[in-house]
Amino acid sequence: MYTDADPDYRDTPVYSGIPPPSLRDIQGSSRSRYNDQQGDLSRYNPQSRHPSSTRNDDMRYNPYPTHNQGIRHADNRSHYQQQQQQQQQQYPASSQLHPVAVEAPPPPPLPVSKPAPKLDMRTSTDFLDCGKEDTSTQLSLVDLLSHIHVAPAQVDYDFLCSNDLVRTAMELRIKGRQVPDDVRALAKTRSNPFDCIGKHIFMNRDAMKLAALDATFHLTPAENHSGKMFTFADLCGGPGGFSEYLFWRVHQSGGGGGQARGYGMTLQSSSTPDHSHWHLENIPSNITVNFTQVDGIDGTGNLYKKANILEFDAVVSNNTKKRGVDLVVADGCQQDESSSSSNESSETGSGRLILCQIITMLTCLKQDGSFVCKFFDIFEEFSADLVWLLYQLFDAICITKPLTSDPSNSERYIVCKKLRFQHPTKLIDALLSVNDAFDDQDQHVGCFVPRHILEKDEAFSDYVKMRNMKFLLKQIDALEQMETYIADPNRPMAYSEAKVQNQCLQEWNLQAGG
Repeated sequence: MYTDADPDYRDTPVYSGIPPPSLRDIQGSSRSRYNDQQGDLSRYNPQSRHPSSTRNDDMRYNPYPTHNQGIRHADNRSHYQQQQQQQQQQYPASSQLHPVAVEAPPPPPLPVSKPAPKLDMRTSTDFLDCGKEDTSTQLSLVDLLSHIHVAPAQVDYDFLCSNDLVRTAMELRIKGRQVPDDVRALAKTRSNPFDCIGKHIFMNRDAMKLAALDATFHLTPAENHSGKMFTFADLCGGPGGFSEYLFWRVHQSGGGGGQARGYGMTLQSSSTPDHSHWHLENIPSNITVNFTQVDGIDGTGNLYKKANILEFDAVVSNNTKKRGVDLVVADGCQQDESSSSSNESSETGSGRLILCQIITMLTCLKQDGSFVCKFFDIFEEFSADLVWLLYQLFDAICITKPLTSDPSNSERYIVCKKLRFQHPTKLIDALLSVNDAFDDQDQHVGCFVPRHILEKDEAFSDYVKMRNMKFLLKQIDALEQMETYIADPNRPMAYSEAKVQNQCLQEWNLQAGG
């Protein structure tokens, strides 16, 4: 053991010329810099650096001041005091400091105002015919039943759309919800050239959506002078905009004497706002309104309940002598996209209701009849399964969006022509079992048709994907147009409201005024 009595130990300086090793000394070093140490870091000595090193000695990490070996403790203290005096001279007192003016960051740039494109008055009318192409397969009822099986599923936006487009639309939706409701509503009105059409002579805008669809797809008879009764069912249609239009249109097409008979079921619970109930009392008195309201066994009009669906089936079957109705329209939804709720959640929230509307349609639509059903995005497998089911049940389907539907949301309609199977009991029971699975907490209903079945039918998957991308691109464009009006509420409208309104009313065979 060394002690103070040992002269060699006593004369050893406290401050060594070699500082303690540090990671900073060896950070970024390579094997070539320490050839004499051969990569053994335990033998690392910073004093033996390679002469060719480009590192400046002043940049080295020194935890202590470097001193010569012969300097004593008193010299070290005086050196420390000199450093302190130098630092005090180098840094001025806080009273001598002058405030530095900091400029505020520039405001974010305003959205680039795109020139308004030529107003597109066209509506998607391309039908997908089941079994008409080599890549399309029309299944028998037995084969169709064999594919129905509830299973979980993951959301894959690239399956029937584009993940990049979906993300872009979601970001624009979120951005739009960050502004006050009144500002957003005004921007939506001013950026949508078809908003001026309004409800025209009817109770609400829903009637105008069906009017536009009817003019394009001929859902009602063009002329009805034979006195033949036109029958329809209106599902989840409160307060009755669809029914109001159908009664009015059939009356007009019959030269003022056309007859229609309607059946309807909509939610009648005490928690539902009054506007969701039926209100057909304001239809002009010269139009015959023959409408049967069905509220179901429990009086709620809730289509989730199997008993209510079967009750509607019994009422329509008894009144039509099991012939069924000519047309079924379904306009129900779980999310109000004009509200602050998440727009993208409309697809998930409405899946079960659309399923129940399809089941109810199968109980009451006659063979070769037509079906019109509201959808939202068709990105998830469950939504795609519903479309595929309609594709197999009808000769042809068309995914479309009427001009009166808000271009900034994901709403769309599927028009189905010529039902193949009237009242397919086994299929109805199988679909009711899918509906029951939603009430089973141990079961996740992600899909009810295997994905490979949809992928195998290239005609179907290509059609749905192209429609999804087309509508999403238009929605993105509408959301970007809204941004320009949010940034500049006084920006003039791009199109003449009077011209747009007159042209639409003329093409849809609706009388001017009102």
